[in-house]
Amino acid sequence: MNKDGIVYVCLVTGAEGAGKTTLIESMMKKGDAGRILHISTNLRNPGKLEDDLTYAAEQGEADYIMVEADGSCDQQQAVETVAMVCEINTEDGIPMKLDNIVAVVDCPAASAAFRAGRLMNRPPLEGTDAEYRIIQQLELCSTVVFTKAEELDDEELDELIATARLLQADAAMTVTEGGETDPAEILMTGRFDRDHILRGAGWVNILQNPDTGEEDEEYGLTSFLYVRRQPFDHEKLVEMCDYWPHSVIRMKGMVWYRQEPDMSYILEQAGRQIIESPSGKFLAAAPKEKQLELLMKHPEIRKIWDSKYKDRMIKLAFIGKNTDLELLVARLDACLGDLPD
Repeated sequence: MNKDGIVYVCLVTGAEGAGKTTLIESMMKKGDAGRILHISTNLRNPGKLEDDLTYAAEQGEADYIMVEADGSCDQQQAVETVAMVCEINTEDGIPMKLDNIVAVVDCPAASAAFRAGRLMNRPPLEGTDAEYRIIQQLELCSTVVFTKAEELDDEELDELIATARLLQADAAMTVTEGGETDPAEILMTGRFDRDHILRGAGWVNILQNPDTGEEDEEYGLTSFLYVRRQPFDHEKLVEMCDYWPHSVIRMKGMVWYRQEPDMSYILEQAGRQIIESPSGKFLAAAPKEKQLELLMKHPEIRKIWDSKYKDRMIKLAFIGKNTDLELLVARLDACLGDLPD
């Protein structure tokens, strides 16, 4: 372990063939973080990863551990698992700190995935697609390493980086030159902060800062916030989702339905994946006494309280390319309903 008694950990994620192993091996050769150990995992057995990290720390085999996640791993699961293992080991007297989450992005594959996603309609799809995985990677990382950049022309590369920046505002981004990366961009960065990564996700920035919608005329990239107090009609929205606008790269936020007025849902789309999950009941569903109590305690709820809809609302963040905003808003508005009498 290092002089400070801590073993530092870096999680490296990316698709198969993106260059994760090459990146790790180059860091090991340069040795800028002392003794570096390389562990590969598919995360199907988190217990084994915990055992491997613990054993390496106990044996004093490494100052820095680079964990390479299998290309099929879910990014959120990978981040949460490695962070949890570091916390458990630290509590057990083996100081371990997650230092960096590196997303290795294959430039030609990512460029093709985003281009394909924009040019085709998106009927329901089983499993996951390349665009979804890249978006997930970018939103949950602290460093992005773009590989095989020489296979794109300057305009294609600049567009890819601009798209990545819109999806993740705060991550450090570096382009490899001949497969070489500056170790200072990867090792001992101190960049990992779970809350900071979540705040940097583009959709979070849009939800929290509705006046900061961006438009990049050069690449046609747009971000905007859709807010309505009326509920969606679930059947109409499902019909729209079957043929979701091909120009939308990412969407996430809160919705509610006229058929189930007490419940809020998280609705999100990344690539060709559209997912809905329950988020809990609105305060509007609580007894009146409880409503008054919480409104007195929480001025932020009072600000959004409506005499008819109370705290119910739709709030969706969108990131798109060459998106016809008027048409998209019109299609969403056509899915709105109202509460039954």
